[in-house]
Amino acid sequence: MDQQTRIGEMELCVPTAETPNGNGITVKNMPRVKAICVTHVGPYETMGHAYEAIDRYARENNLTL
Repeated sequence: MDQQTRIGEMELCVPTAETPNGNGITVKNMPRVKAICVTHVGPYETMGHAYEAIDRYARENNLTL
């Protein structure tokens, strides 16, 4: 299997009614969007399979990433 390098931004988003302070936490209000979510269970070396699953689902459902 060919290894690919993926470079991009990633943010962890957690809905909350709280207003956290400090430790590099930034509070943002975000608009509703449709999203594809995947959970990877396994070693870092196989995480590419999760990205492939997202790409495949998007193609099969005519979604633009």
